[in-house]
Amino acid sequence: MKLTLHLSSSPSIFSVDGIPGRIEVKRWDGFLLSGPAYGVIDINTGEQLEEFSLFITENLFWRLGNELQIPWTMEMRKIIENLSSDRAFLPAPTNTYSRLAVFQLLHCPLCGSLLRLYMEAKLMEIFSLRVYELLQPERTKALQLKISASDRRHLEEAMEILVREAFDPPCIRELAGRVGLNTTKLKQGFRIQYGTTIFSYVRQLRMERARELLLDRALTVGEVALAVGYSSFSSFSKAFYRYHGFLPKTLVGNRKK
Repeated sequence: MKLTLHLSSSPSIFSVDGIPGRIEVKRWDGFLLSGPAYGVIDINTGEQLEEFSLFITENLFWRLGNELQIPWTMEMRKIIENLSSDRAFLPAPTNTYSRLAVFQLLHCPLCGSLLRLYMEAKLMEIFSLRVYELLQPERTKALQLKISASDRRHLEEAMEILVREAFDPPCIRELAGRVGLNTTKLKQGFRIQYGTTIFSYVRQLRMERARELLLDRALTVGEVALAVGYSSFSSFSKAFYRYHGFLPKTLVGNRKK
């Protein structure tokens, strides 16, 4: 079976043999697919398909789940057993934690034996998070039902603004006014819709971009700090360390020559 996260910025359409209908997946949509996947993926001209997938056998799936003491419900066991017995597709929503874990794995600055150790630990973390999310579909659905369709559109607009302006973001009051929500509804709705706070999401965007820029040997740590919205080198270094667990100069020292 395959646990997958769709990383492309544009949505893609999947037509998988043995599964009725066409399946649209957007960025950070997750799904579990069992059996050999043969079919067609429609993407826009000139764009690339980016995915992160964990391929795992049924026996290893259950063994890891037991080692991690995952609280399988009877319903969840039945779903997984049905998946493993035939080709099937199961949507699995993602939260900020699994997205961050995948990003950290894809941009790890380590090498050699340390890289292998890091990857093994990070893959176990991702597996745990993805299974946890598989166990939460009803809870996620129930929370999202509390948000009206109109408010969801406003929250999506707020998300788009934060992505565009992450390095000089509007304050909560300004953002609420721009998308037509009051501050309470914006903060609460954003947390329900996206599983994180506005502050945490902006920090994630900044820190992920900072990591990408630090891998560019043409930029100094100070230049990267300014590029992602920090006027203080010290504040940037502290924020980077709290988020990634190592100082930005670690990446500078590991740049490819």
